[in-house]
Amino acid sequence: MYRFCKKILRAFFGLFAWRVIGVENLPDGACVVASNHISFWDGPLIWAAIKQKAYFMAKSELFRRPLVAKFLSWAGAFAVRRGKSDRGAINKALGYIAKDKKVVVYIPGTRIRPGKKKVVLKNGAAMIAIRGQVPIVPVAIVGSDRMFSLKGPRVRPTVIFGKPIPPEFTASQAAVAAAAENGSASVSGLGNHGCYEALIRTVWQEITALQESL
Repeated sequence: MYRFCKKILRAFFGLFAWRVIGVENLPDGACVVASNHISFWDGPLIWAAIKQKAYFMAKSELFRRPLVAKFLSWAGAFAVRRGKSDRGAINKALGYIAKDKKVVVYIPGTRIRPGKKKVVLKNGAAMIAIRGQVPIVPVAIVGSDRMFSLKGPRVRPTVIFGKPIPPEFTASQAAVAAAAENGSASVSGLGNHGCYEALIRTVWQEITALQESL
């Protein structure tokens, strides 16, 4: 049933001439898939694009209705409380990583209009990648907000998978970059939070570059 539903969803997106670029960049095993978020359709697009089963962080408000919650859980989604640090959601994600699964996280944590310059980035994806010592794959979604547009031309929904950032980066280069940016005398004095922020900014830069590559 799971694979059948994916086929149906892919056929539906085919009506909009959707594109999936760079899916071969996904590692075979565990990784964090870090994406931008511009519309409701982002989750279904990524879900359809990834052949293996992946697990998605989704806002807890979506799980208030029992039937919806049951469907989302079946599809691989699990709840995260927005606006605060949700250790339970982080630990659940790390549990999936330990089982060699993929975890999908929206870096902004909420929908952001395309082109918006000031974006508040959440560190959850970086925390999971660093603590789980797995690659983090930047993913850019383009056009999902214009699939049913009545104003102006529609845009082909596109999912672009970037090159994975290996765990070695999370343990070294991210810390060095953050130390340099913050004027820290040493990487060891930076702390985990600074490493998370440095990595998430790097991933966001990669996502922006992927969007601009079209």
